[in-house]
Amino acid sequence: MSDEPLLSKGSDLNAYVGTAANTSSLYLSSGGTNVGIGITAPTVKLTVKVGDTVQIAQFLSEHATNNEIFIGQEISADHCTVLGFNHAADIAYMQVGGDNQGTGIVIKKGGYVGIGNTNPSKFLTVQADFGANTYGDILSLEQYSGGSGAGAGMRFRSYISGGGHTAARIKGVDAGNYKGDLAFEVSNQVALGDTTTEAIRVKGDGKVGIGTSIPGEKLQVNGNIKLVSGNIILNGNWLSGDGGNEGVFIDSAGKVGIGTSAPSVRFQVNSSGDGDGIRLLDNAAHGMGEIMQDNTSYNHGEFNLYYYTGSYVVKTIKMNGYGESYINPPSPVVYGLTIGATTAAFASKLYVKGYNDTSSNYAFVAVDSSDNPIIFARNDGKVGIGNTSLSIDEKLHVYGNIKIETGSVLKIGSNQVVGAQQSAISNATTTYAVGSFGATSDALNELGTKINSILNALRPTGHGLIAS
Repeated sequence: MSDEPLLSKGSDLNAYVGTAANTSSLYLSSGGTNVGIGITAPTVKLTVKVGDTVQIAQFLSEHATNNEIFIGQEISADHCTVLGFNHAADIAYMQVGGDNQGTGIVIKKGGYVGIGNTNPSKFLTVQADFGANTYGDILSLEQYSGGSGAGAGMRFRSYISGGGHTAARIKGVDAGNYKGDLAFEVSNQVALGDTTTEAIRVKGDGKVGIGTSIPGEKLQVNGNIKLVSGNIILNGNWLSGDGGNEGVFIDSAGKVGIGTSAPSVRFQVNSSGDGDGIRLLDNAAHGMGEIMQDNTSYNHGEFNLYYYTGSYVVKTIKMNGYGESYINPPSPVVYGLTIGATTAAFASKLYVKGYNDTSSNYAFVAVDSSDNPIIFARNDGKVGIGNTSLSIDEKLHVYGNIKIETGSVLKIGSNQVVGAQQSAISNATTTYAVGSFGATSDALNELGTKINSILNALRPTGHGLIAS
């Protein structure tokens, strides 16, 4: 039978256009409750069924801007959902319960989605207005189940065209007992994959871990720290190995204390006992210098400098709490050196004090490379030159010759003993001729000869003898 152009009534009072077997026809159920297009047994108000085609239905309007479909209890924007299209702005939108386009969902040409935003410029833009100075959650990521280790997060992937690669993740982690952590993971892989490794963990108690998920302090870093610019502000606190009140302390004025929280100078070290202080070492852990506490009961201190000989360390400079200083001292120390006297009476460039006040001890000794004495002075004021046995008989005891250069003189008191020839007195240069005392004075003539020979011996070229 060919399609009929008239409405006919079936046995069940169903109305249809065309034959009952023609499923492409419009089918109206009895009572007009359900309508079927392409189906003869519609179970809802409108059922549309098509064959192998993409488009199911078309809704066309000649309105200049918006074309809308209302779905709801009544034709009222306050009680229905509106699906619309603004062809002037090339956006599709959905409004619920009287919301305007700015609070609904907008899909803009190009695939940009806006929630609460009518002109999204990114693929997803979420906008809300909770009022000035008011906080509100805009996005909520939730997991239905809970327990330690559960949670929700976001994954950041790239290279989808090559199979996909997870670059990073941000996770909200259930830490148990109603506590929560925030974890940041990144990829450190050498090939495509979805494996990420945790880099930063923020605990529920505010502790932050870098390289660890269980920080024990406000900030715990497993690895090195590099400060390119800026400062580390201690704010009058300790920089210590275990978080205790020891180590390095920097006050608000920039003064640094080690072993003290009240440094009175730019750098202050408080010793904790005998042998405690500052030590300088080279790369091979050889001691190069130290400032040490020497004896706790007497509150002394020591400053020592060393040099390393290859097999042992030799002390080269030593200063102790008695005000004594030593340069390359033997052991035991028996020689002392003081620069700058402690009293005005001895204020000099160099002040040398003996090991003790015994007159036979030496206040100063200078030796050669074989430790042979060159010049030395005893506490009794006697000075020796050139005696390797360190024995002294007079105030000045010289072992060897004394040379006085031309133009120089030697005096005893105010009297010149040896000096320039032109300063010698005449009787020191007088030559007595043999026989000048007469033929009967052979003894005197012989005496004059002897005196001449003695004077000549004491009178080298350019020098003379003075006697009074």
